[in-house]
Order: sequence, then C-alpha cells, then structure tokens
Amino acid sequence: MPGSSIHVLHVSDTHLGYRQYGLYEREQDIYNVFREVIDNAVREHVDLVIHTGDFFDSVRPPSQAILVAIEELRRLRERGIPFVAIMGDHDTPRRRVAPPLLILERLGLLRIIGLKNDVLRLTIRTRSGREVLVAGLRSHRRNEAAKLRMLLARLRKPDEDKPSILMLHQCISRVCPQYELDLTHLPQGYSYYALGHLHVYKELKVGGRPLIYPGAVDYMRVDEVRSDGGGRFIVLADIGSETTVQRIKLRRVRPQIYYELDEAQFQSKLAELVASIRRLRVNGAKPIVHLKVRGSEHNRKRIISSIERELGGLALYYRLQYETMKPSLLGSRRISDEVASIDKFELLKELLRDEGLARLAEELIDILSVKGQNPVNEAVKVIDKFYGLEG
Repeated sequence: MPGSSIHVLHVSDTHLGYRQYGLYEREQDIYNVFREVIDNAVREHVDLVIHTGDFFDSVRPPSQAILVAIEELRRLRERGIPFVAIMGDHDTPRRRVAPPLLILERLGLLRIIGLKNDVLRLTIRTRSGREVLVAGLRSHRRNEAAKLRMLLARLRKPDEDKPSILMLHQCISRVCPQYELDLTHLPQGYSYYALGHLHVYKELKVGGRPLIYPGAVDYMRVDEVRSDGGGRFIVLADIGSETTVQRIKLRRVRPQIYYELDEAQFQSKLAELVASIRRLRVNGAKPIVHLKVRGSEHNRKRIISSIERELGGLALYYRLQYETMKPSLLGSRRISDEVASIDKFELLKELLRDEGLARLAEELIDILSVKGQNPVNEAVKVIDKFYGLEG
C-alpha cells in the first residue's frame, strides 16, 4: 500500500434496532453483525470508518441499539480510528427533533457530515498523521432532487493534494428504478464515491474512480434474499492517487432462504429444502425461510401441515405464501397471474409517497398475510416501534 494512501472501511445501512417480523432474535442479529463490522475495522488497522446512512433503523431507536452503538464505537475511539457518518432516510427526523446520531456525536464517538448545510466537508487527520478530505450530504427525497443537485454543485472537488471521499445516501439511475440522481450529477475528482441506501452490493465508476454501494449488513426484505449476490458485505478501500477496493463478506449474518415449491413435485422439493436447512445449521443459527407454494385448494391443508411438521423445529421463522392454482383448458393457471409481476414495495411507495410508511405497510402486510405465531401481536409491536410508542 503506498505511503500516501488511506485505509478506509466503508459500511452502510446497519439499521440498528430493526426487529424483522417482530422477532427479538432478529434485532440481536443486527447487533451481532455490527460488532463483526467493528471487529473487521480493528483487525484491519484501518485509518478511518465511513458509514453512508441508516445507522439506526428509526429516529427513535430502542435503548439497546444506542447502547450497542456506544460500546462498539468506543472500541474505535480507544484505538484512534475516526468514524464519519451521514444520515439516511431512516435516521433523518421528519419533524424538528434531534436525530439519534447527534447523541453519538456529542459523546465524541463519531462525526456527522451534512446534518446542516454549512458542514458539508471535513478534513480528517488519521492516527498516522495523514489527512483525508471527506464530503457528504444527508439523505434527500425525490421531491428534494433540485436542492440535492444544488448542494452537490457546492461539493466540487477542491484542488487539494490529499485523498478525498464523497458520501451520499441516494439512489443512482443506473442501479435503481426510482432515483434522485444520475452519475452526471456527481462532482468529478473525488478519490472514492461512497454510497448507501441500496441494500445490495453495486460497483460503478465516476471518472474512472470507484462508486460503491456496500449494501446492507443483513437481509431486511425478502427481495434482498431473492436477489442475493453471495452474501452481505462491507468494503475495504485503499484511497490515494490510485484507489483499490476489496469486498469483505460478513460471517455472522443469519442465513435466509427463498424457495419455491409446486404441488406436482412437493415431497421431493420439500426434502431438498429440509436437507439444505440442515446443512446451514451445522455452522450457524436457525435460518429464516421464505416459502412460495403453488398448489390446488383441495390439497392446501395437507401441504401446509406437511410444511409445518418439517420446518417447525428447523427454522427460526418461516413465511409461507400459498398461491392457489385452478384448472383451465390449458392445464393449471395461477389465480394471481395478473398481479404476479408487481413490485409491492414500489407500489406502496407510489401510493403513500413516503418510503418509511411504505416499508411499514409492507412489513405489516407480510406479517398479517403469512403463517406465523401471533401475527396481530407482531404487527402491533412493529407499529409501536415505528411511532416510538414501545415501552
């Protein structure tokens, strides 16, 4: 590594405090993966850690989320490793209340960029004495796109002979169907473009320099399981006159499986699924299983009973979507053919015009429409958490 380069760990979308499907174990999973992120930073002797938004899952995170953040960030401070963050859509308040990241900044555990429009750049001196320019903005919604582009124009790379990073929590047109920016809107000249918001790993180029979405540190939605690119990642970047990046796979992520079964091959496919789950459990915790079954209404109870019997003790939680097939002159046809291609989350965003509410609605639909324990109680817990009413 050249003497003038800066060794940086890039993490995003940790969503501390998130409790998937109302499960206590899933909240603890997120904390455990965050501890693994900090372990990596310490082991790799990085000069700097950057976080590109959605540090917390909510503007009112549970007390344990704040405690875990304090404990882990102290480990970095004790070793002289700075931590710089921007706010994502989940931890940016909708009203005039203090964001939870501000607590961590007041404790001297991190620095926030872009909280106010007059603090868009910081020069960070690392423990080795080298300096890095870090610029960034908080998350902006699509209806704020004009303001976002105006602020980006203020972040044109100054002529400084030091490594530089631009941090954003936005969607780019090349990777998201709903986006706020094109690559052409990004100022040229930064050594590394660190992005968050997208939950899967993506790598692009801006003027020959890397633009990286590391993705979320854990699986937050079923579509992330379906489009899994080999795991969940953080990124190590050596940033200087030349910038190189390395993906680091996170090992403490609870496995999640998406599986489809048809009635015609039900028994053999179910046996395959059970074998896969048992292999996963050899080295890890019980997985979460997302199961889509296509079958007749006549055999529905028998199929669901078989699944409950086989998966009940093997999975931490399973979500069962049963798609009823009905006879037709051409064989079997799905009742839900006409809506099969609709992206539920994107539809909810369009209807509600608020990504946070869309995510809440999607989670409530998932909880109330699949097999699970106490779905109404789980739904109430999710609503209480979203509005900060939990006791």
